[in-house]
Amino acid sequence: MSTTSSSQDDALPTSEQLSAANAAYVLDNQGNQVDFSSIQDQAKAKQLPLVLIFTRHFHCGMCKEYVRAVAASNILTDPSRVLTVIVGPGEASGLTAYRNSVNNPPFTFYADPQLRLYHALGVTRRNLSTGDPSKEKIGSHHTGSYTQNLFSSIGEILKSGTQALKGGDFKQLGGEFVWNQEAGIIVHYLGDAATTTEAQSLQTELAQLGAEAVLVPGDISDAAVGQSIADAAEKEFGRLDVFVSNAGICPFMGFLEMEAATWRKVQDVNLNGAFFATQAAARLMSRQSPRGGSIIAIASISALVGGEFQSHYTPTKAGLKSMMESAAIGLGPLGIRCNSVLPGTIETAINEEDLRDEAKRERMVNRHPLRRLGRPDDIAGPVLFLASDLAKFMTGSSVLVDGGCFVNLQ
Repeated sequence: MSTTSSSQDDALPTSEQLSAANAAYVLDNQGNQVDFSSIQDQAKAKQLPLVLIFTRHFHCGMCKEYVRAVAASNILTDPSRVLTVIVGPGEASGLTAYRNSVNNPPFTFYADPQLRLYHALGVTRRNLSTGDPSKEKIGSHHTGSYTQNLFSSIGEILKSGTQALKGGDFKQLGGEFVWNQEAGIIVHYLGDAATTTEAQSLQTELAQLGAEAVLVPGDISDAAVGQSIADAAEKEFGRLDVFVSNAGICPFMGFLEMEAATWRKVQDVNLNGAFFATQAAARLMSRQSPRGGSIIAIASISALVGGEFQSHYTPTKAGLKSMMESAAIGLGPLGIRCNSVLPGTIETAINEEDLRDEAKRERMVNRHPLRRLGRPDDIAGPVLFLASDLAKFMTGSSVLVDGGCFVNLQ
């Protein structure tokens, strides 16, 4: 490894930085400490140049693409010509999965969870992000949220959240969203012709925003489908940071006319399916490194009030709210936050036919102090808020998003 005393090229370490690095160590995939000096000695013994590549973290999509590109180099992949080492600030337990995710290049991989080598060699945001003149040391991803990494302002959070959440059912509310730290998204959908077309359209829309979306079809009432969502997140992105349980149906029907099959179907989709998918997501969050995440259930104002033609629907939404409250207690020690959003009347496919009655629509609008019904993008902001570190001390909470309808009883 070459050294330089010039401040014009911070890609090469100074003598002082190299001296500090010799006192640092990294971890191999067994968690064993490996002194940086021994890595240098290995290169010197073979008379090879040493190339160090530092990643933002082991689930950084951009970094993975870079490592894959480096792996296409005839020189950097030739162990007789160079010793190439990849270092990431994750835990040692994530090394094998990371190596697999970048197609097993012939490099040596180490973990630096405490950023000892990063700091010793002066690895800065300028090294890791194009054009940032700041010399601030990078922060460990243990304390950084996916929102902080992905968005630079609240405005961007709301903008990007709106675009993503609009996919819902899709272009409506519904389905399940799994957000990964570097804008990797797993989108669940039913899998029939209509939802397949909508899911593919959403995938294209997200790609235009720079987000990789992976589609997972299936009936959410099947516990295996919920597991497949979490499995896809782990396989494609290595972890799961945010899970939004968003599937729901409500075929309007009176209490006396309610059929057993309709009752069971609504319970299976809205509550049972939500439980199994949420459980699968929580299990992944509990074992990943660093562990933790944010789970958000889309419940409803119907969790708080009744509905003449919703006797099958309102219990499921009350159940979702209660489930998040119980999950918050059980999962809090694992760093997993669980909250629910309670939308009021949002214009989606679920109530499209019902709102075609103009007289009823007018009555509904007039019940809202804001004098309008909700739109899917009205839910995006609260969801992104709960997903982010802006809500880092919130768990077991319910956020009512109803345009003031609930309080307008006079």
